[in-house]
Amino acid sequence: YLFPLVVITLHCEHIGLISAAVVLALVLQGIHLVLDDIPVSSKIALAFMIVVSDIAVVFLARLARINYIEVEQISSFDRLTGLRNRLSFETILDVEIDRHKLKKAPFSFAYIDLRNLKELNEDRGYATGDRAIKLVARAIRESMRQLDTPSRISGDKFGILMPNTGAIECSVFCKELSAKIAKVLQEESLALTTDTGHVTFENAPGSVTEIFDTSESAMHRAKASGAPFAVSA
Repeated sequence: YLFPLVVITLHCEHIGLISAAVVLALVLQGIHLVLDDIPVSSKIALAFMIVVSDIAVVFLARLARINYIEVEQISSFDRLTGLRNRLSFETILDVEIDRHKLKKAPFSFAYIDLRNLKELNEDRGYATGDRAIKLVARAIRESMRQLDTPSRISGDKFGILMPNTGAIECSVFCKELSAKIAKVLQEESLALTTDTGHVTFENAPGSVTEIFDTSESAMHRAKASGAPFAVSA
């Protein structure tokens, strides 16, 4: 009965379900104990050992789960914004490329550059710059769909993976997101703008590098033209 308790505790996040599993295990163990032909004193001692061992196993497994989640958060997410960091994001992009090869479903990618962040840090301090980054990250989270994956690629650059998203839908999303970010930054009196490049892959790209290079090129065209966003040619 201990092995199922460990598995349930490691993989289940609801305390109520874990408690139900403990109670069920204790009941089943209690039935066996009652049916065993042993002295009553031995049954009492075994019952105490069973209760203590079940609780100890659940506690240790729960502690291991919490530690695992904390380590995963540190290694996979950016501490300032709560978005995926580049390393874990690239892993997700690799999975999306493989999925695309199997299902032939298009996906889109947006590359967002926060312009003039360096100047803002020098003029008003890094705390203000960090606040601007968090505002952009929040605008991205509030705008994306549940199946999308956002990331902070580097200090002033963000990426958004949009599975099952065509070119038109991606373009509309980027336009709305650019407007929302501009409004948020303006409301906070932050003299920053964003340049966004986006690309839709009807055919699977050869690598994650191709995704970044293509979308970054589109971002640079947006920056050169003065438009808030540009689509990859």
